[in-house]
Amino acid sequence: MRALALILTSLMGGGVDLAWAACDPSLPCWPTEAEIAELERALDPSSDRSGLLRPNPAKPAEGGSPYPAGIPIYSPDDQALYGYDVTDLRPLYLNNETLSSVCFSSSFPPESRPICFASTRNNPMSGTPGFVAFPTDAAQVQAALNFAKDHDLCLSVLGTGHDFLDRHSSCEFGFLIRTSLLKGMALDASSKSVKLGAGLTFSEVQEYLAPDYYVASGWSVTVGILGWSIGGGHGPFGP
Repeated sequence: MRALALILTSLMGGGVDLAWAACDPSLPCWPTEAEIAELERALDPSSDRSGLLRPNPAKPAEGGSPYPAGIPIYSPDDQALYGYDVTDLRPLYLNNETLSSVCFSSSFPPESRPICFASTRNNPMSGTPGFVAFPTDAAQVQAALNFAKDHDLCLSVLGTGHDFLDRHSSCEFGFLIRTSLLKGMALDASSKSVKLGAGLTFSEVQEYLAPDYYVASGWSVTVGILGWSIGGGHGPFGP
């Protein structure tokens, strides 16, 4: 068995929760429509945001597509976000009103509020942020971080969304950055190392490296590389 060193590249990953003065729509710190539009431009709406789609819904072991993120319970065809917008995600989702009920609290789905789909993970009944951003590169992550900082928004970062305990849920009207679309992979066979983006699941990495390498992973294929590597799990090939 060849050892494989995983070199993870990202600014931040799922499970990190950074909170400071929490702004809300009633306060002057809340961003204006012009400032929100400026952020959307910085997030480059033309970027490809189809990375959470599973073209082949069969199980990966049966030849289907790898799982690109945490799959919410009862999701048709095991699609991330219940399949909502996964063919073309928006760079930014916005909610500036207190929701009348918890997301997906009555059934799994129906649900019609975009912010609920954009912020869901394995457990769909979770806190609802004011903003959900889907950056596709480091510069966009930095733009989202600066926006949250400039407006005193409670900040949370989610990698793949594999979590039932809601540990990366943003506070109400906070800013949730999903690094789920950061899926770069680059293998250096000479050093037996690989650079992996913060949005990758073990399902994707195992497909990329098979059959030449074993991967020390979490037990579930939707576990994220970054969250697991900083202490988020223990799998069958772990020490």
